Amino acid sequence: MRNLRFKQNRNAAFVVVLILGPLLFNSCGTDQKALLPKVSGSAGEILVVVNKNYWDSPLGDSVKQWFEDDFTSLPQSEPMFNLIQVPRSAFNNIFQTHRNILDINIGSEFKEAALSLQRNKYSTPQYIYKVVAPNQKAAIQLLEEEADYLIDQFNRIERSRLIQSYKQTQDQAIYNTLKEGHKVSLVVPAGYSLDVSEDDFAWLSLETPTTSQGIFLYHYPYQGETDFELDKMLSRRNSFLKQHVPGPSAGSYMATEESLPPVTRAFMSDDKYFMEIRGLWRVENAFMGGPFVSLSTVDETRNRVVTVEGFVYAPKADKRNLMRQVEAVVYSLQIMEEEMNNNQQKP
Repeated sequence: MRNLRFKQNRNAAFVVVLILGPLLFNSCGTDQKALLPKVSGSAGEILVVVNKNYWDSPLGDSVKQWFEDDFTSLPQSEPMFNLIQVPRSAFNNIFQTHRNILDINIGSEFKEAALSLQRNKYSTPQYIYKVVAPNQKAAIQLLEEEADYLIDQFNRIERSRLIQSYKQTQDQAIYNTLKEGHKVSLVVPAGYSLDVSEDDFAWLSLETPTTSQGIFLYHYPYQGETDFELDKMLSRRNSFLKQHVPGPSAGSYMATEESLPPVTRAFMSDDKYFMEIRGLWRVENAFMGGPFVSLSTVDETRNRVVTVEGFVYAPKADKRNLMRQVEAVVYSLQIMEEEMNNNQQKP
């Protein structure tokens, strides 16, 4: 059994059970998209098009408060997004290809505040959310009402871009092992190694000299709705990790950090129930830790709970983008249906 690999120089029938986010590639015709440049900007950035007098006002303060709020469940403060402000007069070819744009336009020509979406206008895959309002007060009120929605959409967009990118370099050997051995599919990009694959548990990792990203997959019999109570889920998590994820020294193993309670989010997708948990992990009897995100659902075909979890260890690095990367793998989850006699994929 391999220990925690956090040391330097270590180097066809599916049911989609999860909405992977907005459909980034269906908004323009194929020919038109082929002519568009790829998006610019860094992951996690939002370009805010708004004149400076509004940026240096309560409107700008509100936008910063919402979009620069802390990314959930990191061991240190990191903003959910990095904001770049440009005035409308400077919104030219240099900026128009940016991946994520929030365009705020205030003027007396607008009778009421409104929010709209444009996809792939200047580049692909691009999302532009446009806010128009007759005055600053109306703009603030609309953004306050829509802030949670916009944050969720920009997060989904970033995740979907990563998944689409990972599909281009997907590790076929890992894909086949998970498909045959665990009856699930994950979009795992090249660079990951499959460290453990047992009957009910798998461990994948991506190592650099200074960071470690990992994916856990585990499953167990479904006994009822109480399986999704937080205490029970954390108890299952700790049990699997203690058994399968030893630490760097004798008697050490991964566990859930209890000093900061995990954050949960339950939601439905395609008539399926999902539980997301975000929190911190630690290594018992060792000074190691970091953030994790897990996603659990019921595999009704096999009457089991399936959990996929991503974690990051990066003691000297920012972790937000690293977490988004493992989150994309987690949210690419698909569960296999019963194999059909003709072994054909369902339409």
